[in-house]
Formats: sequence, C-alpha cells, structure tokens
Amino acid sequence: MMTTSADPQLVRRAARGDRVAAATLLADVRPGLIRYCRARLGRAGDTYAQADALADEICLAVLRDLPRLGPGMPFPAFVHGIALRLVAEARPTIRGVAAESPAEGPPHRTAVADPTRRLAGLLGLLSEAQREILVLRVAVGLTAEQVGTALGISAAAVRLGQSRALARLRTLPGSALGVVAA
Repeated sequence: MMTTSADPQLVRRAARGDRVAAATLLADVRPGLIRYCRARLGRAGDTYAQADALADEICLAVLRDLPRLGPGMPFPAFVHGIALRLVAEARPTIRGVAAESPAEGPPHRTAVADPTRRLAGLLGLLSEAQREILVLRVAVGLTAEQVGTALGISAAAVRLGQSRALARLRTLPGSALGVVAA
C-alpha cells in the first residue's frame, strides 16, 4: 500500500528473515505509512508524535506478520490491512488525547488543531471506502493503480470513488461546510 516498488523477490527475502531485505522494504514503506497515519489521526496537540509512533508500530507488525503473507496476496494490500487495523485500534486513544489538549493548552494550540478537526469532520461525511481512497490518493500520494492494489479494487473504481467523494464534498450545504470554514 504505502510503497511504490514492492519487488516480490525483496518481499520474499524479507519474509525469510533477510535483514537487509527487511530494512530496504521498511525504508520504502515507512514514509507512506507516516503520511497515512498523520492523515488518518491528525495531530495531538501541536505534534504528530503519536501518528509517527503508530507508523513505526505498523512497520514492526508488517515485519512480524510478513512470514504469513500468502503467495497470492499483493504486498501493498497486506500492509494496508495491517495499517487499517492498527489505526482503528489507536483512534479512540488518540482522539481522547487530541480532544483534551486544545482545551487545556494555549490558544495557539487550539488554532493548530482546529483545521485537523474540521477536516476530520468533512471526511466523516463520506463512506469509509471514499475516506480511505481520498486519504491514500491525496495525503499519502499513491496513484490510482497503487490504491487499487492496496484496496483490492480496480484503478477505475478508485478514480470513480475519488470523483464521487469530491463531488459529495462539493455539494454539501453551507452549514456543513461551516465545519471547515476558517
């Protein structure tokens, strides 16, 4: 999912315990996972420390579970499944911290957290599939083909889902857009 060059040979070598292959694979996957976690979780206070820590946790889970990767399963879909599960598990904890920080912190922290909260509110108006497509395409920067591989759908379905999500956001009434107006 979060990779552009998941060479099957590299993945197989990493799954067999080759440390150099594993390090190469993680170096390729980690930047996309960081963008993904930051997009899905946002800031806690004025930092992305929790999202970045979760990205590292996902990297460890990928390495731990890599030997169980089935021969027919694409590596990006494997990584996406792990990331999706761990982000869902972490969300309630991180939301609790993020919800407390702005109210307790200085006024500038509230201003920093507010756009993230507003964006989360808008994304919350979309279906889970549309949300995931937008996060992967816009925040992570994957191509439609890469997103399709990660989600197990065609690139055309990704483009259609993205188009529908953006159309949905454009047609929201002014009161809903007030959620994101600065």
